[in-house]
Amino acid sequence: MVLTPDLRRLVAASGDCLLLLDPDGAVLDGGLEPAGASADDAPAGSGPAGSGLAGSGPSGSGPAGAPIGGCPFGSLTPGTVWADLFAEADRPAASAAVRLAAAGGVGRTSGVAVMPDGSRRHWQSTLVLSGDGSGRILALSRDGTATATAAAALIKRVRLHEALIQATSEVVWHLDVARGVSHRRGWAAFTGEALADEDHHGWIAFVHPDDRAGALAAIEAAVAARRPYITEYRLQHASGGYHAVEDHAVPLVGPDGTVTDWVGIVTDVQERKSAEEDLRRSEERLRLAVEATSLGIWDVDLVTGARQWSAELKAMLGLSPDVVPTEAVLLAAVHPDDRAAVAEHNVTTFLRDSGAPGALFRVVRQDTGAVRWIHSQGRATRGPDGRLLRRTGTFEDVTDQHETRQALKQALRRYEALITATSEIVWHANAAQSEGGGKGWDAFTGQSDASANGDGWLQSVHPDDRERARQTCRAAMAAGTPYTNEYRLWHVSGTWRWVVDRVVPLVGDDGRITEWVGIIADVEDRKSADAAIWKAAHTDDLTGLANRALFQKTLDQVVDDAAGRPVGLILIDLDRFKEVNDSLGHDAGDRVLKTVAARLTAVAPPEATIARLGGDEFGVILPGAGMAAAEAVAETVLTALKAALVLDGREIDCAATVGYTAEATGATGASALLKQADIALYAAKSAGRGQAFRFEPAMREELDRRVRVLGAAKAALARGAIRAYYQPKMRLSDGGIVGFEALLRWTDAAGGLKTPAALMEAFADPDLATRLGERMLATVIADMKAWSAAGLPFGHVALNVAGPEFQRPGYAGGVLRRLQAAGLPPTVLEIEVTESVLIGTGTDAVSEALRVLDAAGVTIALDDFGTGYASLTHLKKHPVSVLKIDRSFVSNLEGDADSAAIVQAVLGMAENIGIKVVAEGVETAWQRDFLAAHRCDLAQGYLIAKPMPPSRVPHFLSAWRPATMADPHARQTRRAGGG
Repeated sequence: MVLTPDLRRLVAASGDCLLLLDPDGAVLDGGLEPAGASADDAPAGSGPAGSGLAGSGPSGSGPAGAPIGGCPFGSLTPGTVWADLFAEADRPAASAAVRLAAAGGVGRTSGVAVMPDGSRRHWQSTLVLSGDGSGRILALSRDGTATATAAAALIKRVRLHEALIQATSEVVWHLDVARGVSHRRGWAAFTGEALADEDHHGWIAFVHPDDRAGALAAIEAAVAARRPYITEYRLQHASGGYHAVEDHAVPLVGPDGTVTDWVGIVTDVQERKSAEEDLRRSEERLRLAVEATSLGIWDVDLVTGARQWSAELKAMLGLSPDVVPTEAVLLAAVHPDDRAAVAEHNVTTFLRDSGAPGALFRVVRQDTGAVRWIHSQGRATRGPDGRLLRRTGTFEDVTDQHETRQALKQALRRYEALITATSEIVWHANAAQSEGGGKGWDAFTGQSDASANGDGWLQSVHPDDRERARQTCRAAMAAGTPYTNEYRLWHVSGTWRWVVDRVVPLVGDDGRITEWVGIIADVEDRKSADAAIWKAAHTDDLTGLANRALFQKTLDQVVDDAAGRPVGLILIDLDRFKEVNDSLGHDAGDRVLKTVAARLTAVAPPEATIARLGGDEFGVILPGAGMAAAEAVAETVLTALKAALVLDGREIDCAATVGYTAEATGATGASALLKQADIALYAAKSAGRGQAFRFEPAMREELDRRVRVLGAAKAALARGAIRAYYQPKMRLSDGGIVGFEALLRWTDAAGGLKTPAALMEAFADPDLATRLGERMLATVIADMKAWSAAGLPFGHVALNVAGPEFQRPGYAGGVLRRLQAAGLPPTVLEIEVTESVLIGTGTDAVSEALRVLDAAGVTIALDDFGTGYASLTHLKKHPVSVLKIDRSFVSNLEGDADSAAIVQAVLGMAENIGIKVVAEGVETAWQRDFLAAHRCDLAQGYLIAKPMPPSRVPHFLSAWRPATMADPHARQTRRAGGG
């Protein structure tokens, strides 16, 4: 057959072996002829022309019988049967492949070939006809030894893996990501419920509700990162409760980097030694079962050979009650593998007159075919003459015991394997714990196992934990009870690590402890996590002080432990802290809080607990401190915080307001004590801040009244009972109505109309003040829109705004947007503020809002002018266009020269600086005339009109006659001019 040079080189380079066989499978005495060769080119003796055999000439085709490629056989003797190259067991398959190829098919075989050097190699061969019509066969063989070896190793590994899975008592699971199918071996046994493979999300329903979110979060994070995970949670157990488990899983990543599968193992980490207790109980149940087992009685007359079997014995063998007992019947029931041994036993023991020899063998029940293990034991009886008369004994079905024993052995092997696989320390010791052994002690501590005998293990325990660990151990040994010890154990890394040592006693049949066994688990990571969690839950991240939760817990504990002794409590609220945040930013605010924390720590007694309760509020618990001691600490705190703090060259005020109390705790609980300090703090803030107030019982009454007021305000808002009433403002020069002031009115639950005086505390509450102001602004804008649509010349409406309203971000912008949405110009609105708003908290926010409103055309009025202080500073600093003289000065004009002088001074100053003046509370004509004579611009009071609902405003304006109320001097001038 012709073989091209390229194909020849390819076969040679592949390492494969190519042979030419005759139709019977014998090696031919020639090689394969290179392409282009002819019979004339073949050397003498190389075979007939056209035979396809090549000689050993210069063409390099090789000697006769030489294969092409990497065949290790070398030159083969022509006529060698190709199948004989294989080991004897594989020759039939090789011969069959030759026959198949000779018949025109493709013969394939795989087997072991014996090499010339005696080695055995695994070859894979393919055989086909040569294709030249000669019937010769081409045999191409490849060395598959490495592949076969690898396959065998893989199969062995797979079997070992499957055996390991079958041997473990844990839940082993596998998730096929693409198919969404999850297989869980041991799941039903553990949880008591089966779970369909297709329901790979259903497992979470078996997790304790409190643990589900944490378990899912840990697993989802691992899945997203494509990394292994270990997470712990409580899993439903077939026993009816939950067992703590550890779920350890790893991803299998495909060639493209995607996760194709997840495999994991769920380990029960509930009290590990419960397994030993279960085993002990199992052995006890087995003992009781053996005692309760019915015995089959047999009897053999050694003189006559007659036998008698009890009904229980016949039933044990599955025989009918009427069967005649004989040796042959017995041996027929014995398992074939045990029959010879039983026959031998009977021969050797029946005539023995001493002892009670026994035998253990299997029988095959004649009725069911079931195989049962039987234990037989008997004793000989002699007659009066000393002759052996009979032998009597019992059959006991010990199948359950035998299988249980085998299961226990398997369990023991399994547990031994688990102990070998665990990373924990497993130990056992005698009843006195003086000697013992185990696994893992030397690897963990670096000390020998012998060093742990007796009290030697304590030398590896942290000195601070040593005595406690010793006492726990000794107390449990004295009581004979299981115990758990937690302590720090020396680690080979050169550090102390927290461990938990769970120990149980093994009790013998006599009730005495024979041994102690324990497992020492490394819980350093859990301890560190617990400490971090505790710190996060009980300390303030910014200041490092206790947080509110720890403060409350500590206060409860201190009060409970006080046993009638006093406990002091101080609450501290920083003044104007919000201004620092608003003006300098939160970084500056954080530095202020840290400074305050440091100062409190420096001045508080060592036994005190200092906490940041939230925002700018702090608390100090003073165990054993009476009122005098609490007062001294409070004053010290107040003084320490008054010292200015310099931040980036700017002086910051750290002043605070303090409320404190101290009570003997016999009748006062922690909540009552906290309430007292809170009431005192509120009283101090209401009195002007920067002070320290002690709790007085009268403060509670004031607070209760304030709570009632705030409740009434909330109720009025909830039921829509807030109303806007309008009192007109008159121009004194001609009696014309220039506008109105919107005054808040509200109706109580009975429908009675109330003034805002009953709700004054609500305007100091940031939330309620904002909500009341919001309701009034919306009502006023709605009324002005309606009047404007009706063509009513109402002029403008003045609205009083409380301080907290200005603290809302974008307050001024919101007012202007509402006016624009209603189609009203900003000039129809006048904003009234009191001096307390201008000097209170958040003055920067107030100034900015007033500037924006004034620039847009809203008039700014200063209400109750003259009742506060620094008024001239306010007029210079803020865009005030109108002053309102307080009614207390106007009402006393006739009888109080000082009031008249103050009013004249205000009017003169206002005229000089170009600010209009409104006099409030004008109730008499004399007051009107006096104000007009001194060039007051506007008057407002009952003389003109009482506050009225919006529905009355149109009627009032249409009925108003300016001439009746105008300045008399102006009327006289008009009359004189007109005459």
